[in-house]
Amino acid sequence: MVGVDLTSLRGLAMTFTIEDCNLHLANLAEARLRGLRITGSDLTEADLHRTDLRDAVFEDCVLRGVELSETRLQGADLRGADLGGISTNAPRQLRGATISPEQAAEICRALGMNVL
Repeated sequence: MVGVDLTSLRGLAMTFTIEDCNLHLANLAEARLRGLRITGSDLTEADLHRTDLRDAVFEDCVLRGVELSETRLQGADLRGADLGGISTNAPRQLRGATISPEQAAEICRALGMNVL
């Protein structure tokens, strides 16, 4: 599914589960995927601009270089995601999401902070 275009996908009263997918460069801009459960998937450089991912759970996923501007992540659990290469806008973009202490340290380093 490399480069798949799922722009504005809507999940009306459905729950989504994505497992073991290569969504590298996928376009999920403006999709409504509230409560999504995604495991073992690669979303490297995917476009998640304005996507509703509230209450989503990411397990063993790669989110390197994803576009997260205006993405809704309140209640999302990103502890199982590789957030490497996160932008300097990460604190604002990740507002309301749950991350691990290791991810927090990585984000701080990306912002130029020294984590001791």
